[in-house]
Amino acid sequence: MFDYISSLPKVELHVHLVGSASVDTVLELARRHPERGVPTERDALVTFYEFTDFAHFIDVYVKVTRLLTSGSDITALVDGLAADLASNAVRYAEVTVTPSSHLLLGIEPDELAEALTVGRAAARERHGVELAWVFDIAGSLGYDEGIATAEWVLRHRPEGTVAFGWAVTRSACRATCSANRSTWPATAVCISCRMREKRPVRRRSGPHCAT
Repeated sequence: MFDYISSLPKVELHVHLVGSASVDTVLELARRHPERGVPTERDALVTFYEFTDFAHFIDVYVKVTRLLTSGSDITALVDGLAADLASNAVRYAEVTVTPSSHLLLGIEPDELAEALTVGRAAARERHGVELAWVFDIAGSLGYDEGIATAEWVLRHRPEGTVAFGWAVTRSACRATCSANRSTWPATAVCISCRMREKRPVRRRSGPHCAT
């Protein structure tokens, strides 16, 4: 039964380009950029990925992100993800990418867009995986970076774009909304703030008991 289920074609609706990088992919990138401080030997890299808490996970995530200094690094990351997905019989995946993280590290806007396009085409041709992009707006980077992300997407329109993401802590979300609400249309609301509001749950009998 396990083999049967494993062989079934699948979709992956939430996977992060950097956060999902396998040891093999990160090892390749670390050896390209040994000065970045990520282990270049497999055993040490496996230990590097033994998270102690969420703060440690974020620290590792940031260090791996800093390995991505060119379009070819981004393409290698996409290819590694596609190979890993294909090995699990995934045929379609929506991949979260944070453009600001790469642009702030010096990758040119055109280069980033081209790398994602090339990587997406290779994922389809080499691995039989269709990738779609969800471009993440990192709320921790502030309102201006959110606008910059939207402008980058609208200017380059990478093939396969399906959505924007919004990643932010509750306090940062409230601060950003409060600072910029005067510029919004009168009927606009922040979905993140609305979802985080505590609301009473009405219950009813039957299979759908909460609305």
